[in-house]
Amino acid sequence: MINIIFIGKRSSQNKINDYFIKSNQSIFTKNNINTHGIFYEYKKFKLCLDKIGNSKIYLFNIHPILNTNINKNIKKLEDLFISKNDQSNIIHPVSLIKIIENKVITNEFLTKNNIKCPQIINNFTNPNDIIFQNEIIGTQTKSFIIKYSDHINLDNTKYNTKYINTLYKHKQNYYYCSIRLMCVGGDLIQILLRFRDVKEKNSNVHSKNTPLISSLINSYYEEIILPNYGHLKLLSQQIGQLFGLGFYMHDIGFSNEDKKFYVFESGMKMSDMRYFEHIKPIQKHLKYFNSPDQFHKKQVTSFISQI
Repeated sequence: MINIIFIGKRSSQNKINDYFIKSNQSIFTKNNINTHGIFYEYKKFKLCLDKIGNSKIYLFNIHPILNTNINKNIKKLEDLFISKNDQSNIIHPVSLIKIIENKVITNEFLTKNNIKCPQIINNFTNPNDIIFQNEIIGTQTKSFIIKYSDHINLDNTKYNTKYINTLYKHKQNYYYCSIRLMCVGGDLIQILLRFRDVKEKNSNVHSKNTPLISSLINSYYEEIILPNYGHLKLLSQQIGQLFGLGFYMHDIGFSNEDKKFYVFESGMKMSDMRYFEHIKPIQKHLKYFNSPDQFHKKQVTSFISQI
């Protein structure tokens, strides 16, 4: 029998994570997995831990939140868990949250481990330099493309990297493209393609920016994704080995210049309902797309196979 203790602070923003537990309860039971929680209070968590005893236990931080005080509390629960169990059985540990929440730290960590990321550039040294500037912590704010000729001093409180040209032409229009790899550990579950029309003059791509043009998504998938699918699976495995078991998204870009993939940022993500809801009007016209139900089923199946 395997036990999973879910911990975290409940939040209205994390309904999908609560849904993950409730909707998959029958699947957990069928696979001899007991679930407990969600716990946030130390005393209640300790009582649960003592009650379970010596069975195999996984500690699952279901609500990774970018909040110092919350993470301090979660760390106390982790420390108690580690005193009696294997540290590798913690899913989404605070130590990993600290790496992933900061794009600069994520970039440095992945680069150190031979994962290709855009080069961080905080000072112009080459007249040919083009910089992509974004916030260090994930936000919905506008990003900027800055050239040497703009004579702008780079703000080092931002995430400044070498600009990766991801432009894709479709029916005489150009779009910035962001490829989102949805993974469980190192298992690639689904690829979500997001675009933004260059006419909007903002290279920061989000789900809501994606034009509802099925031919655009299908064309990019056939031209860029399918020929490189094996490489993307391998990339997912490599990052999964570094991060450990968990639910992740990796936003990457395909460079038109050197024809390579670069990891822009990673995050802990149980689902992407914003994308699924946005793309719903054209879903039936997409050739390479799992419905939300299919996606979540593949997710939990992969998760169970890895514990």
